[in-house]
Amino acid sequence: MKMGIIGAGGIAGVMAGTISKMNDVECTAIAARDIERAQTFAKRYGFARAIKVGLTECPEMPHAQTLEIMRQVDIIRKQFNLTSHP
Repeated sequence: MKMGIIGAGGIAGVMAGTISKMNDVECTAIAARDIERAQTFAKRYGFARAIKVGLTECPEMPHAQTLEIMRQVDIIRKQFNLTSHP
């Protein structure tokens, strides 16, 4: 499974530390408003690339694809009766 993280703060670091140890997960990209912070984060946790964000739509993932991923996450959340975000 390919995994990316949006934001390079403390919680993202905890998440990255966890997923970087998983056998079947590829750490694909970290996206943050500060590209230098994203690059440092990518190197620290082994992400393939860093992306500067701040736009509604980024070239790496068109808006329609982002919405589809969100729709799929909502379906999974309903299947497991997850009613609120952590």
